[in-house]
Amino acid sequence: MICKDCLIRQQSGLIKLFLCCNKTKKVDRLEESLSEANGYKLSSEKMQQYNDLMQQKLKLLDERLQKSDEEINYYVQSYQDSMKEFQDTLNNLKEESKKKAEDESVPDKPVEF
Repeated sequence: MICKDCLIRQQSGLIKLFLCCNKTKKVDRLEESLSEANGYKLSSEKMQQYNDLMQQKLKLLDERLQKSDEEINYYVQSYQDSMKEFQDTLNNLKEESKKKAEDESVPDKPVEF
């Protein structure tokens, strides 16, 4: 069944390929679907670009975290070394003080003992 508009167009020679209104509606729906799919494709491509950017940022943050961990470990080790040195010095001072106190507590003691 040919609609009036299609018949007029066909007769006027403007359209060489005859499409009935029903087929035209299907083509319109297909074009809409294609347009919508292209929109999703574009959206998907943008999402992929965003994901790539986030991966790059994540990598940079991971590198910064690793450097920060190394720096913290360096300072912790330095602190531990300083504390050991301080403790050794304190122990030496205690020993010297103890020896000095023992030496001064017995002044009448003969040197032979």
